[in-house]
Amino acid sequence: MIPANLSSSFPFSRRYRALAFFLLLPFLLISCASTILPDPQEGATSLLIGGCEFHWIPRGGNKKGGLEMTLEELVSGKHYQVTTDAEGYYFISNAPPGVYMVDLVKFSLSDGVSVEHQPDVKLFIISPGKVHYLGRLIVEVDRSDLRNDFKYRAYEKFIAGDLRAEEIKKLVAGRRGNSGWLQKEISPENELEKF
Repeated sequence: MIPANLSSSFPFSRRYRALAFFLLLPFLLISCASTILPDPQEGATSLLIGGCEFHWIPRGGNKKGGLEMTLEELVSGKHYQVTTDAEGYYFISNAPPGVYMVDLVKFSLSDGVSVEHQPDVKLFIISPGKVHYLGRLIVEVDRSDLRNDFKYRAYEKFIAGDLRAEEIKKLVAGRRGNSGWLQKEISPENELEKF
């Protein structure tokens, strides 16, 4: 009697085992994903705080309040619009985790000039369940250059980590409806700046 070579038959050959493994791999990953990934409904949102101001050069003065900020979450493409307060701070509650950037800053001046400024790209990593301070964007521009439909030169600087955790807590406590965020961890600098 001749022994049968089972390693080359259908269910035992190396090629068929590899094919079966790759066909079952997606199902295995999907079934394990619920235990590996955090639950998006369970505290996955964050509070974003940032600052923005325009400084007039060479004569001085500035514009802080009433700046319309647009932030974009790059993975989903979702836009968040918010207006700065009198001190130049903006707050976005319940922002999902992701990679964000300031997309556009708009405001109007008292003489009817509308300004739209698209800042240089600066990315922010937002992790879930924290209060994130994104830093302060300062744009210096000659006030006489700001006219409708006019390209102006601007000098931008981004100041990261200019507020300590205690100062950020005071900002959060001073805003109505943000008291629930006081118990969350505060991230006083962009998580990309830590590397």
